[in-house]
Amino acid sequence: MFEALSASSLLRGIIAREHTVELAVVLASWFEDYANEIGLWATFVRKNKEMHGYELPFYNLDDYDPNDMNPEDIAYLVWHFCCNATNKIFGPDNADLLKMADALLEIFDKALDEAPGTDFYDDFLHIAPDIYFFDLKGKLYWLVFQCYLTVPEMRQEIDEAVRKLLEEKDELLRTYEDSNKLIYTMQDDYLYKKCSSFLAFTMPDWLAEVARCPTIPCTTISANYPGECSASLSMRPTRETITNFGICTPSDFFLCSRNP
Repeated sequence: MFEALSASSLLRGIIAREHTVELAVVLASWFEDYANEIGLWATFVRKNKEMHGYELPFYNLDDYDPNDMNPEDIAYLVWHFCCNATNKIFGPDNADLLKMADALLEIFDKALDEAPGTDFYDDFLHIAPDIYFFDLKGKLYWLVFQCYLTVPEMRQEIDEAVRKLLEEKDELLRTYEDSNKLIYTMQDDYLYKKCSSFLAFTMPDWLAEVARCPTIPCTTISANYPGECSASLSMRPTRETITNFGICTPSDFFLCSRNP
């Protein structure tokens, strides 16, 4: 994948080599998402259709199949990544971009039959009725800092915010004996409040869409003590359910999350 991207004269004129490596990872992760039915890209396409009447903006979608891999998917991902990486805008319907997307799709089509399968995400995205608070928070952490859709922009934003905070020795920083506590609180903003440019969804929005949950009629939440939280969730949890469940976040606790 990296070689195919590096061969593109379009990308060589837009992004640096290290960004090309990251883009290769993003596209490979998108392929994994499709091959294993993780549901991230499928959610993006489905919600676009529900909210705007089309699966993707910018493109002619006469031959678009939401249940298959499409060149438009790849073109949109590459365009979105490049705009975030460079803070510059170029045409998402650029002819060279669409040509490159067709070539990349051929690579993915050939690899599909031999793509490794995993049930990891079915387990990881499962939300049990009695889920431990920090397990739930770990899933939100994954969406912000380890998920291919949101990582490029979210990581860049929070890295820049932390850098500015530390370099400028912000007044708020001086009120904290331990700067790590403040940085942890900033991360919580991204876990619960910040919107991704994909659908303008917060992380609770995203988790509510891709979570695997048991069918339970009750939708009550109990959060009496940090570390001893329990929740009863419906088949499809709501943004409010997940966000309210996070209200008991202790600002001086540090997250130990599993790494998918």
